[in-house]
Amino acid sequence: MEFNRVAEYIQASLMGKRLRYVLRSCDLIDFGFGDTFIRKNRYGKNVEVAAFALHLQCPFRITRQDRILIGSDDLFFSSSSGDDNMDLRMKDTCILDDKLKLLQDLFLKESVTGVSMSPCGDFFLQLSTLNVSAFCTGSTGNEMWRFFETGTDKPHIICTGLGFEIV
Repeated sequence: MEFNRVAEYIQASLMGKRLRYVLRSCDLIDFGFGDTFIRKNRYGKNVEVAAFALHLQCPFRITRQDRILIGSDDLFFSSSSGDDNMDLRMKDTCILDDKLKLLQDLFLKESVTGVSMSPCGDFFLQLSTLNVSAFCTGSTGNEMWRFFETGTDKPHIICTGLGFEIV
């Protein structure tokens, strides 16, 4: 898909939408935007999800003014001092998990005020008081980020080091 169409679609989908959550699953960071609804997850458990999802598997940071609040490197530092045996498949094992919990109330007050992207797939979200920056750093077909409308059959936009794909 052409870069301009991707950028326009994502911008139109997210502008003005509230940030509902920022979660971690293994090395994937899940941002939920817009209205929420209940659906069953793959284990049959009811979970609350947002209308739009942005999944990051690339370097990112969340900033406020001139301060980094959370960065992707926080994923690789244990939340327990002296514990070098982190298992990212487990929740509450890294500093990033601690910071996500700490900032959850702040996230719930945020709405999207701006969206911009680079042709290489770098992604920038301006929120009410925060900024989210994601950086595509690979040159292969590995997925860097994915954007989609949750609970629909609409295609997902995937950014790789080779460009954008619609699946």
